[in-house]
Amino acid sequence: MGNTLPVVPELGQPSPEQRRDAYRLYRNRQRPKLICAVPDGAPLPAFVAPGQWSFEQMLCPEDAAPAGFRDRPAAVGVRLNGFHLFQAFLC
Repeated sequence: MGNTLPVVPELGQPSPEQRRDAYRLYRNRQRPKLICAVPDGAPLPAFVAPGQWSFEQMLCPEDAAPAGFRDRPAAVGVRLNGFHLFQAFLC
């Protein structure tokens, strides 16, 4: 019957077992919802200055991701920029 659009799988959060890398998460002090994820072992981006950002937590592959973090966009951001910025959903 005519043209139909292909079904696109939902881009929801994959299970923690699918995350390959560990990340160091840094929270912006002035904008607490802004978090920078940096792969463990990678250098910090120059804008992550000690007075403006604070270490939040280590995110290991087996850990549940914080609200707002998505594995696929993080992997793409890291590949292109060396880091991934995301907005956390605070409760």
